[in-house]
Amino acid sequence: MQKIGRYEVVREVGRGGMATVYLARDPAFGREVALKVLPRQFTHDPQFRVRFEREARIIAQLEHAYIVPIYDFGQEGDQPYIVMRYMAGGTLAQRLNGQPVSLAQVLPIIGRVADALDTAHKRGVVHRDLKPGNIIFDGEQHAFLTDFGIAKILAEDSGVTNTGMMIGTPEYMSPEQAMGQKQVDGRSDVYALGVILYQMLNGRHPYQADTPVGVMFKHVSEPVPILDTARIGLHPACNMVLARALAKKPEDRFATAIDLVKALQLASSGAVSNAAPPAAAPPSPAKVTAPPPPVLAPPTPPAARSLASPTMVIGQALPAIACANCMGAGLTLQEDGSAVCRFCGTTNMLGGAICPECETVNPNNEDVCVQCRRSIARYCPFCQTRNWSGAETCTACGEKIDALAYLSAHWNQDVRGDLQKSAADYKAIEAEGTKRRMADLMEVEAKRKRAITEQKERAERERQNFFIWGGVIVVVGIIFVIIFALVWMSSS
Repeated sequence: MQKIGRYEVVREVGRGGMATVYLARDPAFGREVALKVLPRQFTHDPQFRVRFEREARIIAQLEHAYIVPIYDFGQEGDQPYIVMRYMAGGTLAQRLNGQPVSLAQVLPIIGRVADALDTAHKRGVVHRDLKPGNIIFDGEQHAFLTDFGIAKILAEDSGVTNTGMMIGTPEYMSPEQAMGQKQVDGRSDVYALGVILYQMLNGRHPYQADTPVGVMFKHVSEPVPILDTARIGLHPACNMVLARALAKKPEDRFATAIDLVKALQLASSGAVSNAAPPAAAPPSPAKVTAPPPPVLAPPTPPAARSLASPTMVIGQALPAIACANCMGAGLTLQEDGSAVCRFCGTTNMLGGAICPECETVNPNNEDVCVQCRRSIARYCPFCQTRNWSGAETCTACGEKIDALAYLSAHWNQDVRGDLQKSAADYKAIEAEGTKRRMADLMEVEAKRKRAITEQKERAERERQNFFIWGGVIVVVGIIFVIIFALVWMSSS
């Protein structure tokens, strides 16, 4: 059996450009571990081992519930290795199959990774190579972050880049990484987390090209692609969150990874379903924010009438809609929302929402077009009034329909209050838990004292019984001796 250090190699479980990972057994503790062996070419720098040990110690001190712990590190001959906890659930990269992942599955994974990232960033450690292959699951399918800082160990002043090896993965590189900046901070990891989020929600990377250089160029120069939120059942505000997470300039991104997750939770709380609501059901506004923050009650909707999208103009031809009288495709849009046929002059009351993309007439209670599945409705984040998807200002309150601006405006006021309330609730729960634990401890102590008292009483009873029975035996023995003596004397 091959051994590396004291560890017995069982089998290879993964191989990449930076390391080979083995499942190994630690005979000292009798447990399975993941043994990550780094390539020998990294040891050409005589100071590498010093830096390796220094950075490995820093990473090993990142004690966090969602970071895979490092147990040991060393060097076998001229080949360095790191020993970590073995995770049997595989990686996120192995789970992604090119199909969108539901938001209910995305949020727990992204939330755990964000928590781990922020903890490391506060301690001055940047991942630099965040990707699905470095998000790994344990046997209970809980997500953990691994390889934290390995890229920093390999890159810092070691001349690794001189060998032609690129530190990081092009599909997840921030623009500053792609441009070769050595000094990057935690916002670079926030960008990579945004790329992973986009990939999970959409099923593919935001930027694709034939070469790694082409991918990096797109990260630097091209705008953030827009998700077809209606197709995958998400609220359009999720695009605003992704746009901020994938901003080209670090200062335009979320300051922390947890901020990204909170914004996603707020924006996605109003996600619409792909399924059309029943015809008899009243409109159900998709809220941009979840309580808290509080929102105003939606006003009473006006009576149903024909409406035209603001992206359409009066007099515009509607060739996709046939006249109810002559069946000709000669309708033109009127100011009152009706359409007049230029062939027979019949006024057609459309009676529903016209999709600006395919001109399909939809029932008034539809949020997405029944034909092309494009969003045809947009709800004001301030008063929850239903507006057309192309509207920039609300028809009821006049506020701008900008989900990201709304989130930013209410962030400090509402989220901080929510966090304070959550902290107070947590403290109350913790205090109640402390009282409960103290009561349990007192009960255990009382039971222990009762057991000691009962043991003493039992020992005392046994001692008394010993003396009583001992006295009885002595008296019986004396009587027996007296009787024996009397019998003997009488017989003599």
